[in-house]
Amino acid sequence: MIKLAIIYMDGLANQEFIQDDIIKGLSNGFSNNFSLQNDTIQFIKDTSIMVSEVKDINKFEDLYKCFVTGDTIILLDGYTTGLAASTKGWEERGVDEPSIQFKLVTQLSYIVSFPRKN
Repeated sequence: MIKLAIIYMDGLANQEFIQDDIIKGLSNGFSNNFSLQNDTIQFIKDTSIMVSEVKDINKFEDLYKCFVTGDTIILLDGYTTGLAASTKGWEERGVDEPSIQFKLVTQLSYIVSFPRKN
């Protein structure tokens, strides 16, 4: 079993892309073809994520830049390289204070929501 985390910022990332092109793709890819391989990251990029732009991330600075611009981050337990999938889709907002929440999806079945503190 592989443990992974899917991390995105609500309001900056397009949730439809995340659901249809990442979560469903990972679910199908793992259930249909997956066996632990030497290059699991490449396997995921090639077969499971249906987003046009997916890049490797090796540094926290790169992870942070991708995260705050609306990309979805995919981290695998035990790997030093993660993935950033292009899922930018900013919501139109007024001048009010934004109500951003951080959401973490792990093992494709649990959602933990961290509400913003005022």
